[in-house]
Amino acid sequence: TGAGALPDPGPIELVKTPGGWRIDSLPNGVFLDWQQFQATYKRHTLYFADPTGKTVVPDPRYVAVSEPDQLATELVSKLIAGAR
Repeated sequence: TGAGALPDPGPIELVKTPGGWRIDSLPNGVFLDWQQFQATYKRHTLYFADPTGKTVVPDPRYVAVSEPDQLATELVSKLIAGAR
């Protein structure tokens, strides 16, 4: 990981259900309680062009950065990677 970056937890497997996507399995040691999650991750909304290019679509992301000055770098990296 880069300076100030959090370690990669490894693969997280998802399964599609009628109600949406759900976590199917996690590597050991990845669980956070709600307070830990709120203290670690902050929601930021990125915007991407729709397929027509005429409007933008919000794409909320939860980002964890250990150093505040790394936030812009992380968000720009996500913008460059594109919509999910």
